[in-house]
Amino acid sequence: MARLILGKPKFQTIAAEATDMGFLFPKFLIEYKILCMAFKLIKENRVEVFSDYYQEVNTVHSYPTSRANKLSTEFQFKGSYGYGTFHYKSIQLWNNLGDQLRNVRNYETFKRDLKLFLINKQKLEIGE
Repeated sequence: MARLILGKPKFQTIAAEATDMGFLFPKFLIEYKILCMAFKLIKENRVEVFSDYYQEVNTVHSYPTSRANKLSTEFQFKGSYGYGTFHYKSIQLWNNLGDQLRNVRNYETFKRDLKLFLINKQKLEIGE
């Protein structure tokens, strides 16, 4: 879409311009979608089936740890396929967010701040 808007030919790089326009690359767009869904499941608790889908580390261990406010990733997968599941990926991405972003209560604010966070991460990746 950015290529069409900018009128750039097929083989000319547009990464910096697309990032400045607010477009997320597929990798970061997937992270955005996963984290938005995780926010709804973690913070809003509207679906009872998912009420215990995520567990914090401090509920798993009875002793204080340095990861007390993060989600638990203590899973026993029999193969490598388990590490590609939504559940595992969402926990990994959630734990990699800063405290400020994890503690947001409003979904719209979370989406806005998350997009800015991912755009800045994308800028670092392309070397801008």
